[in-house]
Amino acid sequence: MAVSRSSVRGFITLAMALPFAQGIDCNNWSMRYNKFLDGVCVCNSTVACDTFPNDYQKLSSGEAGIFRTTRDGERFRYATASFVDGSSSDADLIIDASTTYQTIIGFGGAFTDAAAINVYKMDDTIQKMILDAYYSKDGIQYTTGRIPISSTDFSTSVYSYDDTVDDFDMSDFSITVDKTSATHKLDLIHRVLDMTERDLSIFASSWAPPVWMTKENTTLNCHLKGSPGEQYWEALALYYSKFITAYKNEGINIWAMTTQNEPAEPLVKLNAWQSLRFTAATERDFIKKDLGPRMKADHPDLKLILMDDNKSNLLSWLAALEDSDAAQYVDGVGIHWYSNVDFPLGIGGSFSDLTTFHSKYPNVFMLGTEACEGYIPDWVVTSTGAGVKLDNFNIGWWRAHNYAKDIINDLTSFVSGWTDWNLVLDTTGGPNWAKNFVDAPIIVDETNGNEIYKQPMYYIMGHFSKFLTPGSVRLKFTAASGSKSRLSDVDWTAFLTPEGQYVAILFNKGNGEETVTILAPSAKLVEVVIRPTSIQTVVFNNVGKYHVTATMLAPYVLSTLAALLITTQRASATCSNWSTRYQTNLEGVCVCNATQCDTVSNNYTSLTTGQVGVYTTSKAGDRFTYKVVNVDSTAVSSPTYSIDVSTQYQTMIGFGGSFTDAATINVYKLSSTLQQMVLDQYFSETGLQYTLGRVPIGSTDFSTSIYSYNDVVDDFEMEHFSVAVDKSSHKIDLIQRVLKASSRDVKLFASSWAPPAWMTTKNTTINCALKGNPGEEYWEALALYYSKFFDAYSDEGIDFWAMTVQNEPSSSILQTSEWQSLRLTADQERDFVKLDLGPMMAKNHPDLKIIAGDDQKSGILDRLSPFEDTDALKYISGLGVHWYRDLDFFFFSLGGDFDKLLSFYEDYPDIFMLATEACEGYLPSWLGTGSGVSLTDADKSWSRAENYGHDIIEDINNYVAGWTDWNLALDTTGGPNWADNYVDAPILVDEANGAEFYKQPMFYIMGHFSKFIPAGSKRIEFPKTKTLSSFHRTAFVTPENRVVIQFMNRDSSAVTVSVKQTDSKTFTLSLPAHSMQTVILPPSTVTKIFSVLQLSASFKQYYNQLRDPNFPPATTPLHVAVLNNDFNRVCRLLSKGIVDIGATDQTGCSALNHAALLGHLKICELLIKSGANINLPAHDNSTSLHKAAQGGHAEVVQLLLREGVDPYALNKASRPHLIPFPSNCLEKGESAYTIASHRNHVQVAVLLHPYSVTQDKQHLE
Repeated sequence: MAVSRSSVRGFITLAMALPFAQGIDCNNWSMRYNKFLDGVCVCNSTVACDTFPNDYQKLSSGEAGIFRTTRDGERFRYATASFVDGSSSDADLIIDASTTYQTIIGFGGAFTDAAAINVYKMDDTIQKMILDAYYSKDGIQYTTGRIPISSTDFSTSVYSYDDTVDDFDMSDFSITVDKTSATHKLDLIHRVLDMTERDLSIFASSWAPPVWMTKENTTLNCHLKGSPGEQYWEALALYYSKFITAYKNEGINIWAMTTQNEPAEPLVKLNAWQSLRFTAATERDFIKKDLGPRMKADHPDLKLILMDDNKSNLLSWLAALEDSDAAQYVDGVGIHWYSNVDFPLGIGGSFSDLTTFHSKYPNVFMLGTEACEGYIPDWVVTSTGAGVKLDNFNIGWWRAHNYAKDIINDLTSFVSGWTDWNLVLDTTGGPNWAKNFVDAPIIVDETNGNEIYKQPMYYIMGHFSKFLTPGSVRLKFTAASGSKSRLSDVDWTAFLTPEGQYVAILFNKGNGEETVTILAPSAKLVEVVIRPTSIQTVVFNNVGKYHVTATMLAPYVLSTLAALLITTQRASATCSNWSTRYQTNLEGVCVCNATQCDTVSNNYTSLTTGQVGVYTTSKAGDRFTYKVVNVDSTAVSSPTYSIDVSTQYQTMIGFGGSFTDAATINVYKLSSTLQQMVLDQYFSETGLQYTLGRVPIGSTDFSTSIYSYNDVVDDFEMEHFSVAVDKSSHKIDLIQRVLKASSRDVKLFASSWAPPAWMTTKNTTINCALKGNPGEEYWEALALYYSKFFDAYSDEGIDFWAMTVQNEPSSSILQTSEWQSLRLTADQERDFVKLDLGPMMAKNHPDLKIIAGDDQKSGILDRLSPFEDTDALKYISGLGVHWYRDLDFFFFSLGGDFDKLLSFYEDYPDIFMLATEACEGYLPSWLGTGSGVSLTDADKSWSRAENYGHDIIEDINNYVAGWTDWNLALDTTGGPNWADNYVDAPILVDEANGAEFYKQPMFYIMGHFSKFIPAGSKRIEFPKTKTLSSFHRTAFVTPENRVVIQFMNRDSSAVTVSVKQTDSKTFTLSLPAHSMQTVILPPSTVTKIFSVLQLSASFKQYYNQLRDPNFPPATTPLHVAVLNNDFNRVCRLLSKGIVDIGATDQTGCSALNHAALLGHLKICELLIKSGANINLPAHDNSTSLHKAAQGGHAEVVQLLLREGVDPYALNKASRPHLIPFPSNCLEKGESAYTIASHRNHVQVAVLLHPYSVTQDKQHLE
């Protein structure tokens, strides 16, 4: 049967409700360390090792087996999922079994001396545990093994198998050293071969020849005497052949050998151990003259693998393959990963080189012959460091992440297998005679010999080795075109095994949960939900017509995210909270450095009908975590919110921050790479996409000194005006870079803190007053000063949208610090606007908007003079508000002065309100969220973010059209600030080293608004049916016709809510404790614009214009409230007695006329009860009855008839309609009955029919 995608996802929930299984669970308690080793599974003599179920081998045709390993502690958790039928049209990834690639050789590790020594340090029980873990059916079932030919640095000394000088015939060759109790190496390999149920492909590699063969008489970074084809090279080939024979005589068959371990000369020799060095050309000649012929004669089945060196060298190491005489002996190429800058710098992995190689030599296999972690010095700050990090959970998981990333990308680049380095090491990372200590998947307790430690790398290896048996074939596994960008942080590969099972491995290195739908070879679907930083292996048989559904549900807690986890990949969209500067995890903070910074997905742009996209940021660690929710018609009992797109309010201007001197200084303390990262974080498509920027005119306290643009005393003509200081400080350059790189239009507005000192009464800019009075020379000069600023910036290609009259002009009673501040009374502000600033800007910058106020919203109703004076008001477009005196943040019950915003809007609906400044860290340390930065205080940092979200939502719900943060970036002191007035910012930079910056929770809360509510969005009605404490919400329709809902839950408990759409469909959300969610509905014809039942398109268009508070200017607050069906606001306006109930707008209609036409019955009742004249004609003589008949609103018609409306009134016959109706909408001289009849409003016509006789007679005449 066919099942919808929403039904499929329902099956997912059901299927994955089954408990995950594991043979024996992981134990973290270490007897040696007497503590839990987070992320490490500990096995000892009293606690058995965790094991893995093999139930996947018994899967029925209706089942899939799913194994998962997650950062938070799950290790090979196993579940089964049921198949359901489905549609192939929803596929994200497609497995094409008809297209095959390389065949798998296997996965494994190296039998070094160190590994053997460490195994045999353990008691017999622990030894078996180790071997079972790697080779038994309850372990990860390795199938490759590497054997060094004589000693390596992971030996306790340097030795060879023939130390007899000039023994060219190898008469004294012996592998006795491998049999001794010093290493037990041969015995270890025998035990493995005896116990493994799978074939083991063993290959050999030499580090160095006997010392007597070398030019330097040493095996350290040595060179062989003579040249290929001569006696020393021929002797070396024989030496290798003797080794193969000797091991064969011990019952150990060698499948392949490499020509030499890491033969390339390193650029820098940091360490010295056994290493024979030669060039690619020398290798070519050695193969064709010595090694190739010798092995063909003595061991014709042996595979010869060239290079065996870092894959970054691959394309320069082709000499042997380009020579047919050498190439005839070559079967494969061996690759290492150590010189990949992929891991410390995150810029690749040489994977493209592998693909290039395969395209040129498709018959030469590639095999990962060595890799390990812990090889990079600790001083390489972007690396996972040196040696074993057993008690560092963050690095332990990061190392596992590197394994997964390299293996899966090697496989998708045609590599046939991957071999780890030492199978086992001790807790020092040895033994190693050269002290070149590294890490291994399994570590042993060398002190007591009774405990081993299985690190995350072990489990990552198992996700490949256990399921990709030798002979498995990689299949074509591609992303659908619409899913590539969304899945940029997911790596995947798929195979068909010799046992007939399909294996799909998915590794999510990103920050968000991803739902991936896979089209299986059966032409049915596999749906997998994967959580961040986790790996999942899905195994299924040839399922025919079935649909696999599986879920990866690992919990994800940011506060324990791996240190430097994703710094291995640039722009990985993943948050890391490890700080190199502080050498700790900064809980709740995302740290960015030169190689890593998390980004925001744009997955919401691909939503389809029936889907809802949800982005979550939470105190628990979510940072823009994305998921898709399906809508349905199921009744719900949770608090329900109804979307009403027909009721729309203010148009949004945008969200952003301020280009202060401090922000500029901090950005330019960073490298050019990090500078661009900061700008991308705020303005790019993968960032917050800010659309507002505030630019100070002159200096502020967030400058390093006080300055102005003209310090020449009494230069009233501004002849010496110059913004050169803004060029030298990089401020202009920073703004230019933003305007050039921003993905959206950025509106800039400017604000002045203080004029030049010579304009002030006391020759200071601190809490100063301007000389004279508005209309006089100093005030006129100040207006010109501002005009010159806009001219100067325009010359630099920077145009401004608006300016504020003055930053915080009111005198502050609670002022505790002093900085540049021009103080103005409300009357002075009024007179300055109407006498100086307004005329100056109207003349020189006529498109510039003037914003009054720019001060605390607690005082806006006390500073209304500029708005009460029509001569001043004509120049004013907006009101700017700050939040610093809101008692809301430390006495929540007192509110946030939001009622004052509403009151202002009701009185001045044509004036937009914009939050022009806010920040955290401005309070005394003993009050609220305190002072300065909160980088290391996770609770305080989140509280500050919640203050942002709460204030933004409630500002918006009270008609504020945008919100501007203060400094875009500060340093970790909260500055620089010459006045020591340190505060906090969403992004802080490492001013000490310039090597990283810190994105605090405030950054993410800002992004929930700025990214998803673009300029031009309209707030829509979103009433709540039940009050929830500490819960806030608001909703919008965007210019793209998406509905965007913002929820904030400030409570310590999760909240479940349901949202009802206009089509009566619902969706349910769970908001975690202390979280912010953005909910996005895809574009829909239902959401486009406010619609009026049975009105013409042209009429709708007219009324959509009319709904904008800024159009037409003559519309009164009462008209706006009626047009938006805002009953509560109509009540408030009427109760205040500040509106004329009979006033008409520019269309000549009264509030009752509009309410009747739109069918707002309750408002009609209220208006009539409040004294509205029901027979008051509009411009065309039509009464409210005509309007109700025109709209077809029978209940309104009944109301009007009951209240005594004249049913016989005719509209005006001689005057055309101002409303652009179609010509047949209203005939001249019509009655309400005639209108209803023409429009086929039958119910209305029946109500009016008793009054039709006289009307009809007159109409016919």
